[in-house]
Amino acid sequence: MLVATNTGLDKLNMKTGLFQRVAPRLADSTFSLPAEMAVNVLYRDSRDRIWIGTWLDGLFCYCPGTGKLRQYKHSAEDPSSISADKITSILEDTGGYWIGTHSGGLNFYNEQEDQFIQYNTQKGLPNDVVFGIQKDNEGAIWVSTMKGLARLDK
Repeated sequence: MLVATNTGLDKLNMKTGLFQRVAPRLADSTFSLPAEMAVNVLYRDSRDRIWIGTWLDGLFCYCPGTGKLRQYKHSAEDPSSISADKITSILEDTGGYWIGTHSGGLNFYNEQEDQFIQYNTQKGLPNDVVFGIQKDNEGAIWVSTMKGLARLDK
C-alpha cells in the first residue's frame, strides 16, 4: 500500500507494518521522484498507473509494471501545460483526467493529445483553489473550491 506524506511517498509492508520510502525512477534512470516532497494526493487509474499530486513539484504518472515515470509541470510559456504545480485532487474520466490545483483552478488532461485544458475563474469557477472533484450519476463534474461548489456539464 502506498501512503502519501508531507515528506514523500512511502510503501507500507502489510506483513511487518513498516514503511519504506519509494522513489520511482524514469526508465532511462535520469530522473526519479524527489526524495523529499509533499505528496497531496494519490490516484490509481483504470490501467493501474499511479498519479501522484504534489504540493510544489507538479503531477507525476508512474506505471509500476514498466517503471515509467513522467512529470507534468506548469510552464508560463506553454498554455497547454498544467495550470499550477500544487496538485490537490485527481479524477479519471472519459478521455482523460481532471486535475485540481491550489491557485491554478481545474485542468482536464487529454491524454491522447498530451495537453491540459485549463478552467479557472475567468472561465466560470468560483475560485482557483480546488479542493475536490467528483462525478455524479449523470456524468456532470462537481468541483469544490475555496469559494463554493461548481458543476461542469459536459
